[in-house]
Amino acid sequence: MSLLMFKEYRKTAVQPMRPYEPGESMIGVSVSPEDTPELGGMIAINPKNPSDQWYVAKKFFEDNYMPAPEIRLDHLTFGGALEKAKAGGHIARAGWNGKNMFVFYQKGYPQGIPANKNTAEALGVEEGYMVHVLPYLQMRTATGEYQMWLASQSDILAEDWMLV
Repeated sequence: MSLLMFKEYRKTAVQPMRPYEPGESMIGVSVSPEDTPELGGMIAINPKNPSDQWYVAKKFFEDNYMPAPEIRLDHLTFGGALEKAKAGGHIARAGWNGKNMFVFYQKGYPQGIPANKNTAEALGVEEGYMVHVLPYLQMRTATGEYQMWLASQSDILAEDWMLV
């Protein structure tokens, strides 16, 4: 296959890896026929499928990877917290006073969802009208109710976000 058929991509997430231990069993780890596992090589894992593991050659690792900054789950920036929410986590600010308050990501309804009576009245459409909803953030309030949520400037600039 020609190299011209390949397009370049940049990873948008960190890649969990651990060092290869010389002599360890490589059963269940994909190894390219061109590679011979050696000290300095790494074993990568797919965090969404732990049985999907592969060997990363020492030279390739050294040329293409660097350690990711340590992420403390109690002092995240808004951007870091948003990544956690988009991956299914619940996030909150350390400074929020309400108990059990958190924000989470909703995928929305890009294919549409029939409008209930309240939504139909608010939009001026018939009940059952297909409403296409984009992804959004939702908050569980201190009283246990839910509402759509929009970050304030203070929330966006804060570095006290945490995974809850």
